[in-house]
Amino acid sequence: MSNKYFILISFTIVLVFVHKKNYSLGIDENLLKFRQLISDSENINYSEKNKLNYYSDSIKKAIDKSVNFFKNKDKIDAQSYLILDYLIRKYEIPLSIDKSKVKNAFNENGLNSSFDFFYGIIEPEAIKTVVPDTFNNPMEQSLIRALLCKEKPVDEKFLDFLEAQINSGGYQLTHAVIALIWLRENQCIINEKRTKGMINTSINLLLELAKKERYNTDIGIEAMAVLCYSGNYKKIKPFMISEVLKVQKANGSWAHSPETTITDEHTTILAFWLLLGVEYHRLNPAVKWIVK
Repeated sequence: MSNKYFILISFTIVLVFVHKKNYSLGIDENLLKFRQLISDSENINYSEKNKLNYYSDSIKKAIDKSVNFFKNKDKIDAQSYLILDYLIRKYEIPLSIDKSKVKNAFNENGLNSSFDFFYGIIEPEAIKTVVPDTFNNPMEQSLIRALLCKEKPVDEKFLDFLEAQINSGGYQLTHAVIALIWLRENQCIINEKRTKGMINTSINLLLELAKKERYNTDIGIEAMAVLCYSGNYKKIKPFMISEVLKVQKANGSWAHSPETTITDEHTTILAFWLLLGVEYHRLNPAVKWIVK
């Protein structure tokens, strides 16, 4: 057999293998377009195997599986809708959200009191403009006051409050950092030097939190996702992402922690956010979470 015929037959076998691989993963035409769109934006040819890019290739495969997970879900929890809407806009993911289901999700979660505020993230025209006098918890207070800082301007006392939340650690830390970023997105910064210092202080605290609580748990993944959201994706190292990838379920989801097998939508959307933030941080930098 001549070399040219051997090469031709080998190339044909490779094409058949690739076609079967995409089919077995359930990757549809829109998802393939999404992968090519993302690849083009990163100046990477997704179809070419890069031996030096195995880490990146593993993330892309995990993202594909997560896209299919959310595509096959009839509904998700309320908080996940708020994050998914942002991810769809920023990363041009081939998914859509039925906004009527968002309201139902908030009702089912017993979050009626805060729905009118947070729904404004998805539908700015529906935002409630009266800041409440009391809040259910400090995390809700952090986010709602940052979200409505135009309607009720914040001052140094609010930064004092956020600083205390940052020092409290846990979910209060992650939500306080998100609130600081929302202040920026809403152009409500009253002390840029202090705000920047608080975010810089939070970087190490978020890394310590993820390490302490483990990189593959809900809080650990949230800490890393917030690091990416703050622009500090370079702080996320391959071994951290490896721990997250190891525990992804076959259907593209994640559990709250490795000790349970039950899918947790909150953990799944956080992991999805983290992987997109690490892999495609250069895509659509002008797209913010807070819709103007």
